[in-house]
Amino acid sequence: MAIQYFTPVQAFAHQVLTHAIREALDSGQRVPCQVNPTPWDDSTNDPAICEGCPVMRQCAGYADTGAVEHGVIAGRRMQRRSRKSAVPATQEAA
Repeated sequence: MAIQYFTPVQAFAHQVLTHAIREALDSGQRVPCQVNPTPWDDSTNDPAICEGCPVMRQCAGYADTGAVEHGVIAGRRMQRRSRKSAVPATQEAA
């Protein structure tokens, strides 16, 4: 398995997201992906599991960098593709 590195933009977005998650958890808010991370790697899961997440904006910013290859993130289904071309499955069908 090849090691895959973040681009600088992806690394920054990841840092912003992890900081937002930590702040939300520290303030007692529920972040769905931190309760049970397993469903997030499966693109067949319902993106509605993200509803009400306090870090949705930061999560979407990270997803928009293309760092996520597959799974559910920011209320979107991502299809398995190359790291640089990951796009939400809903956009690809359009």
